[in-house]
Amino acid sequence: MIYVNVATSNIRGFLKNLFDYPFQKVKFVYEKNTVYEVPKVTRKLLSKGIKLKIFDFLGIYQIVDADHIKEDISFSYNRFLKTKKPYIILLENPSALVNYCWDRPKYRNARRKLKNCFQDTALYEIVCMSKACYDSLNNLYNFIDLSDVVNISQIYPLVLEDQSFSQQHIRVRCNVHIVECLFVSSDYLLKGGRDILFVFRELEKRDVPIHLTMITQLKSIPKEDFKELQNMRTISLLEFNLSKKELDEYYKKAAVLIYPTRHDSYSLVVLEAIKYGEAVVGTDVYAIREMVHNGENGYLKSPMFCSWMENGLPDRRDIRYRKKYFYTGILDENLIGWMIEKLISLAQNRDELYRMNCNSFRISRNEDFSQKEIIDKWEALISKAAEKH
Repeated sequence: MIYVNVATSNIRGFLKNLFDYPFQKVKFVYEKNTVYEVPKVTRKLLSKGIKLKIFDFLGIYQIVDADHIKEDISFSYNRFLKTKKPYIILLENPSALVNYCWDRPKYRNARRKLKNCFQDTALYEIVCMSKACYDSLNNLYNFIDLSDVVNISQIYPLVLEDQSFSQQHIRVRCNVHIVECLFVSSDYLLKGGRDILFVFRELEKRDVPIHLTMITQLKSIPKEDFKELQNMRTISLLEFNLSKKELDEYYKKAAVLIYPTRHDSYSLVVLEAIKYGEAVVGTDVYAIREMVHNGENGYLKSPMFCSWMENGLPDRRDIRYRKKYFYTGILDENLIGWMIEKLISLAQNRDELYRMNCNSFRISRNEDFSQKEIIDKWEALISKAAEKH
């Protein structure tokens, strides 16, 4: 058995899926009380301070100390480690390595330190969570030929498959009178909640047979929106505190995920939705287009402002956009009109809705997103890393 030390405190749902999976030869070891990163309140303060330009010049970013471990190798999420044993980094997007400060690698001090981290013989492999991350990694760290110093691969996040769910469930839900839709996010404004409100305001006026369950942090909804949402017959509001089992029931019920996010690097909600065969109507931000093929298992459209450039790096205007677009009530009029059109089309054409649902189900089970494929890749990778040890 190969024992893997989990050198991160931020264990999100998809990571727990991986860590708790009953591998034949691998066991992830993590303790709830082991803290590798600073406490949450301190982390919030540091996340603001560390983005100051002075830290760009100084080349400061977090390196996690894992030098004390007893296990064979270590696993890190988005961070370099200080350790003598082999370790693997799972990477959300390239800038995560420098605390999401994408200007930092341009400075001499940062480049010197980053070269040392990339060339560290303990760093066995960087695993990118998406092809978008994989394709843009060299673009951000173009001062070093990464392929010469570290292995780089791509494995999608592990979302476990519900073996009891089948295409028969899809057929039933696509033929009920009212099309059930779903929106899931802790951040109402950032993920396009206000745009959705205006979409369903119009759909309700036109008596379109459609209903939306909106699962979000209710405190993130502006007061004027919250009052209107509560009075709409086509929308049900739920607090963002459901258990995985409870959330899965809503995934099973919905035929459409509505996800007009304004900014994302990896949208786990989209992957979870296609595991239950949902068609997706939303924006084509970063890795979403890898899970949703436009016209095949959903419809995608670029948002009014895009935070990512064609080379996969953050747009330099990103900070200004966050204040003026991402976290405000400014509406994306073109996107709203487009979503109204697509949702009406799906509500009226149930054969098309069924086709897209079946395609989502197939893509999530038979291609790079399949549970077996992901498990096999991780077991093979960890075995090779352990051989180095």
